[in-house]
Amino acid sequence: MDKKNWYLVSNLKKHFQRKCKVPKASHISAPLTPGQVVIILSGRFRGRRVVYLKKLESNLLLIPGRYKYNGAPLKRVNTAYFLQTNTKLNVDAEAAKYVGDDFFKRVNIA
Repeated sequence: MDKKNWYLVSNLKKHFQRKCKVPKASHISAPLTPGQVVIILSGRFRGRRVVYLKKLESNLLLIPGRYKYNGAPLKRVNTAYFLQTNTKLNVDAEAAKYVGDDFFKRVNIA
């Protein structure tokens, strides 16, 4: 008698195949305005209340965090990992013009 398993699941090896090559960009359910307070839901800074500055070209949100008050740094956050609140602050977004995706690139020191 053959010693193979009766179940085909253990005999066949399937490799992971991605359904689509490029994942969909996440969308915001309600419109955000600069100065609106959002709560980060995952990662090292989860539970922190931060201020939204602008949306970057990579569909990530730029948040300054108020590092002095709650310990969250200037950071990019995916729109899937935050929660909107109704609180809004008066924020001068002039500094946000100079910060983009290239600001967060690593510098190679050789």
